[in-house]
Amino acid sequence: SPRGGGVPADHIFTLLEDQATRKSLEVELESMQSRVKTGDTVYIFMAGHGYLTSRGIGYFIPSDGDMRVPASTSLSFSALKELIELGLANAERRVLLTDFCHAGRIGPEKTELSEKIQNLINGELLKTTQGARGSYLNLLSSHPLEPSWESDKLKSGVFSDALMQALNGKAAPAGSSVVRAEGLVAYIMAEIPRITGSRQTPMVNEDFDRALP
Repeated sequence: SPRGGGVPADHIFTLLEDQATRKSLEVELESMQSRVKTGDTVYIFMAGHGYLTSRGIGYFIPSDGDMRVPASTSLSFSALKELIELGLANAERRVLLTDFCHAGRIGPEKTELSEKIQNLINGELLKTTQGARGSYLNLLSSHPLEPSWESDKLKSGVFSDALMQALNGKAAPAGSSVVRAEGLVAYIMAEIPRITGSRQTPMVNEDFDRALP
């Protein structure tokens, strides 16, 4: 929108629901590498399911993923980390926002699936750097082994909802219309534990640019 800076439509790429297949994710992340030029700013937002095998290998489960055979149907977080870290090394600024893994739900519902899903993917993605140049922000929904809670009332993850509220002005300083990284992180770090009764704590890289709009 113009309020958000008027980013051209051909600079925005979205995969929702059944569009978010393993192949589509890999194609989009790979093609992004050739589009990003030196000095660019890149935002990546991913929300969905993370899965950890009995051997400790983590995966992002796409819409066509099968947790019985994740290696052949899903995107390993080591591959995801490499695509973002090395593939976008030319970017001047990179913001990575993830709401993984929706293992928990606010309410009584609990399934075998939610018991199996864990959030170690966030622990790995937190280590994603920006190479030798530029600045980066990794703001991730929860600590390893914590669930990322969903709310039936919100119809989304609590992190995603709080993130949108923050970006829509709640994280901006008084009298300013610009949300900067420092205010965004402070809002999220306070709001998510409050909403979830301290059962979910977001993570952020310590060396992010606090003045980043």
